[in-house]
Amino acid sequence: MKINIKEIKEALGSELIEIHGEDNFVLNKVSIDSRNISNGDFYCPILGSNHDGHDYINDSLAKGAKGFFYSKEISGETFNRIKTNKNFAVQVKDTLRALQWLSGYVRRKFNPKVIAITGSNGKTTTKEMLGSVLSKSHKTVISKKSFNNHIGVPLTLLEMNEHTEFVVVEMGMNHIGEIHELMQIAKPDIGIILNISCAHIGNFKNFEELVEAKSEMGKDLKKDGLLLLNSNLKGIFKHYNDLRGRIYEFGSDKSAYCRYEAFAQNSKGVEVNIIIDGVNTKISYPGLGTHNAENIAAVCACASFLKISLKDIESGISSMKTPSMRMELKVLKDGLKIINDAYNANPSSFSAAIKTFDLIPCNGRKIMVVGEMKELGGLSKKYHEELAHEIDSSSVDEVYGIGENTRFLVDMLKNKPNKYACYFSDKDELYLQISKRLKNNDIVLLKGSRANGLESIEKKLTEERMG
Repeated sequence: MKINIKEIKEALGSELIEIHGEDNFVLNKVSIDSRNISNGDFYCPILGSNHDGHDYINDSLAKGAKGFFYSKEISGETFNRIKTNKNFAVQVKDTLRALQWLSGYVRRKFNPKVIAITGSNGKTTTKEMLGSVLSKSHKTVISKKSFNNHIGVPLTLLEMNEHTEFVVVEMGMNHIGEIHELMQIAKPDIGIILNISCAHIGNFKNFEELVEAKSEMGKDLKKDGLLLLNSNLKGIFKHYNDLRGRIYEFGSDKSAYCRYEAFAQNSKGVEVNIIIDGVNTKISYPGLGTHNAENIAAVCACASFLKISLKDIESGISSMKTPSMRMELKVLKDGLKIINDAYNANPSSFSAAIKTFDLIPCNGRKIMVVGEMKELGGLSKKYHEELAHEIDSSSVDEVYGIGENTRFLVDMLKNKPNKYACYFSDKDELYLQISKRLKNNDIVLLKGSRANGLESIEKKLTEERMG
């Protein structure tokens, strides 16, 4: 990406207050983290709930930043640095809005095909999968990690340049209006809605309002855009007429443009039979979870409309690097296995994890560490108790709960004759207990919301067993 002074002024419009620096400045790369600044980067300080990026402007300059946005008064020391080092400073009304407006300009300037993905589950896996497929034959930018909010989406768009052909972004939300805002920034050509479940339900009046929030992708899509919907959403969306663009379905429905008919999990991953507009193919995904059949169908549908060959679709998915902390399997000494699925959790993703866990052969015991599900509001007790019923009907032998709301789950399982269940308020105590009880050939599934930090248990067990 190369943006000159004239273009910066055009991009920022009324958001711009003043520019300090030389007229020959060219903006190449934007960073919001002063710790990761490289020589020549442009620093954008963001005001967060716990910090103010303006406090790190001098740090960014010391590390080689060529320029920066600012919306607050800056010190004389900083201005002296600008003059001495010929840095470039852009005063704006709001640095976050400036970042968003700049990314919108870059999106319009280079004008690649932009694909946006949303859903309660599977966004990152699907994004990585589609990115791997498109990258086989085209210059493709995909969002890093889970950069799926009002900061992450602009940063992804700013990664493109004149050679970029495709950009794949995630769009997350936990309040109404968030996807609408992201759609205005990214202006995607293709929208993919993977699924809708009760994730973040505590932030909404009811499930209908949550559906309304997710449907913002379809309502804000370009009129000539393409909207790919899971065929399971027919019963959730009241009116497809409210959605814009050409609408095609993927999933298990026989009428879907791209459907999966059969799938199986083996030691190498998941194999899915896919029919794309009447053409049969077999896709291999190198990770755990038969629920990925829907994600694969979504990717195949999108790639088909983008004229990607079946060969590139098959090889792109089979050779992809699966995202960390999404049913991530690690084999330790003495046959002990750990599955880390602790990046996020909601009722539907828990169900998918348990179904996958049931399919895995085990010569020892199946042990599940359950972190509480967040943002369920007044329905938290209900969903944790429903989860207890699912675990009771599964092949799980032992359950360790962490987080206040898992008390409901553990209390229900304690009296079951074929289950061992225990609640912990302290993660270190949980680790000590599970470490004592582990035996050869056991399999441990770590599942919970990101706030539970269950990956620390995986780290300790790995160090203990492999050290």
